[in-house]
Order: sequence, then C-alpha cells, then structure tokens
Amino acid sequence: ARQARDWLAALHRRAGVAMHPSKGQFDEPSHLLHDHLGLEICTAPGTQGYLRVPARRANKVRALARQLLSDAAHQRRRVSSKLLRSFAGCATSTSLAVRPARFHLRGVWDSMRESEFSVLHRAALTDLEFWAEFSYDHPANGVVLFPQGLERSIATDASGDLAWGAELLLPGFRPGRMEAHPAPERTAQGFWAGTSVEGSHITIKELKAVHFGILAFQEELRGKVVRLWEDNQAVVHIIRNGTSKAPDLMQHLRALWRDLVRLAVARSGA
Repeated sequence: ARQARDWLAALHRRAGVAMHPSKGQFDEPSHLLHDHLGLEICTAPGTQGYLRVPARRANKVRALARQLLSDAAHQRRRVSSKLLRSFAGCATSTSLAVRPARFHLRGVWDSMRESEFSVLHRAALTDLEFWAEFSYDHPANGVVLFPQGLERSIATDASGDLAWGAELLLPGFRPGRMEAHPAPERTAQGFWAGTSVEGSHITIKELKAVHFGILAFQEELRGKVVRLWEDNQAVVHIIRNGTSKAPDLMQHLRALWRDLVRLAVARSGA
C-alpha cells in the first residue's frame, strides 16, 4: 500500500498535478477513510465493514430538508424548485450508504416542477421529515459491506384473479428444485376477494403477496436477514430500489416498508 501511494504521488509530481488534501488519505495506509468521495469507508479486520455518510454531508442534507420544510410551512407548501433540486441531488448521492434513500425521495421527485416554484405533496413533506432528522448517528445511515450469512428465506406468488401464497423456506431450499428438498417450514395463503387490491393490476397483487408473506411469518423473520424468492421482476426491481413512479405501487411499498422497519427485517443483497 505504501509503495502504491508513493508511486501515485510521484506520478502526480511528474505530471505537475497537485493532490487536493481533502480528496483522500495519503499519510499512512488505513482501513478507515473518514471522507472519501463523500463516504466514510471501513474495512477493518474482524468487522463486517461499512459505508456511511460522513457528518459533513449528513448535516448538509438535514439543513436543506429543514429549510424546505420551513419554506413550505410559511408559503402554503410552495418552495423554490432550485432549492428542491439541490436537496434531491444531495440526498440521492447518499444512496450507497443509506439503503432507504430512494424510498424517502419518491414524493420529492413527484412534486418537482420546472417552473420557479414547486408545490409539495403530502408524500414529499413526509420524505422531508425523514431527512430533517438525518444525522451521522441516524439508524438508516450505514450499509454493511460484508454481511453475515443469510438467515431466512421466503417465497411468494400471486394469481391475478384468485389468491396469493407464501412459503417460509427451510435452510438450503431453492425454489425450482422441489425434488431435492423437503416441504417448506410453513405456508400461508389467502384470497383476493374482499381485500383492497381485489381488482388491482397483477404487479400490485404480487407486491401485496410479499407484504402478506412478511406479516404471516413475522415472528420467524423478526430481526433477520431475509432473501425473497419472487418471480415478478417488476416487484423485485421496486423492492430492490425502494421506489416506483406509480403512485399505487408506492402506496403499497410504503406499507411494506413500515412493517420491515418495525420488524427490523433486512433484505439479502442477492
């Protein structure tokens, strides 16, 4: 590491380029970079490692969110579109270290207009309230780089007209290999008739099936790292990214997210 550092420093000198002191840590090799490209990075031996938003950036995001909330309160939800864009860009840049960042920005993006002023929707105000409390020590600040092994798995599915189903899978179970594995540990199912999504699009029903599955097995999943087996790629994309441009899907995603937070369930990155 020291040889690579010295080689890089020599290369910069020969090129006549100065290294900005805030753009890296060049003194000694370290497993902890306090503010590298806007992120705190830890790879210390014996830890799982992490990415985290440094206090400097966390304070900036929080200050922008509070300014927007203050302006909205005094101007009937009207805020400067330029300030809103500045906040959205700053908050979006934290997404590598703040897993729910995009989830807490959907309402902001939906409210944004090209005109001088934008009117904040209720969802945008809720998003801003999250960021107004954001700090270096916030529970959402930080992503583990080398997570521990998977703890639980569930599989969910939905039919367009009739019902939904979910399975709490045994360790080592992989859907599609039924002949090689025993039956699931538990199952749950229900009919769409009489529910709020009875006449909804299949994507909404597939997302709702995931939510129902989490609730059905909540005691087994509480505080665990969970892998979801789901064959609807739109639902996989929505859950993985934490956002959707479709208001109906965002409504159900927010309901699912609240229960994931309540149960301290973490999704597997795979």
